[in-house]
Amino acid sequence: MSVSLAKGQNGPLDVSDVVVSVQLAAAADLSALLVTSNGKVRSDADFVFFNQPTGPGVQLVPNPGGIASLRVSLAGVPADIEQVRAVITLDDASSNFGRSAAPTARVSDAAGNVLYEYVIDGLTTESIVIALEVYRRQGAWKVRAVGQGYAGGFAALVTDHGVSVDDAPPPPPPTPVAAPAPITPPRPSLLLRRRTTSRRSSSLRTMRRRFRRPRPRTTSRLPTTRDRRRRPTRRRSSLRITSSRRTTRHPRRLPCRTSRRRSSPR
Repeated sequence: MSVSLAKGQNGPLDVSDVVVSVQLAAAADLSALLVTSNGKVRSDADFVFFNQPTGPGVQLVPNPGGIASLRVSLAGVPADIEQVRAVITLDDASSNFGRSAAPTARVSDAAGNVLYEYVIDGLTTESIVIALEVYRRQGAWKVRAVGQGYAGGFAALVTDHGVSVDDAPPPPPPTPVAAPAPITPPRPSLLLRRRTTSRRSSSLRTMRRRFRRPRPRTTSRLPTTRDRRRRPTRRRSSLRITSSRRTTRHPRRLPCRTSRRRSSPR
C-alpha cells in the first residue's frame, strides 16, 4: 500500500533499488541531478537527462508513448553524493504547470510496487519543478517531497546546481574577407619622359627665339628713268602656223615702246 506525501514530508526506503516515475497530462521530460552536501554536482557527468541517460548509480529508462522513468541503484551511488533530485521539465518552454492538472510523482520498488506518491500542487507559472529527492541520512536512504518550481527555465535550474550549459549555438566561423585587388600604379617613366620632352621642346623654342639671327633689312626705292632704260620691257607673242606637213612657230614683232619714249633732256 502506497503512502501519500505532502510537500516537505519524507519517508524511509528499505529497498536497494527504486524507480521514480511521474504522471502528467502535458508532454514533459524527467531528469536527475546528483549533488553533494553543498547542493552542487561534481561535474557534468552527474547530470542525467535524455542526451546523457546514464550516470553513477542512476539510469534514465525510456517509456514509449509516455514520460521516461529514473532507475536508482542505491548501492551504486557514490559515497560523496548526498542527494538524487528528480526534475520534471515541460517540453513547451512557453507553457507552465498551471495550464494543466497537477503532476504526480511516484516512488516504486524494482517489482513495480508503489511505495510513495506525491501530488505536486500549487504550481502556476513554473515550467520546471524538482518533484522529489532520494537522499542519504546517517547511512540510510530516504525520500522527500520537494515541489520546488523554477520559472527561469531549464538553464537557470542546472546552472544553480553547478552544471555548465551553453544554450546558444556556437557562432558560425567568420567569413573570410577577400583581399582587395592590388592597385597598379602608373608607369612614372612614361610620365617623366613626356614631361621632359615637353619642357625640352619649349626651352628649345625659347632659345631659338632669343638667339635668332636678325634678317638683313632691305631698302626699297622707286625705279628711276635710268632703270627703265637698262631694262626695256618687251612683250613677245608667238603665233602657230599650222600646215598639213608641219607646225612652225613664227614670232610676231610688236612695236617697241622705246621708240615711243620721249627723249629726256640732257
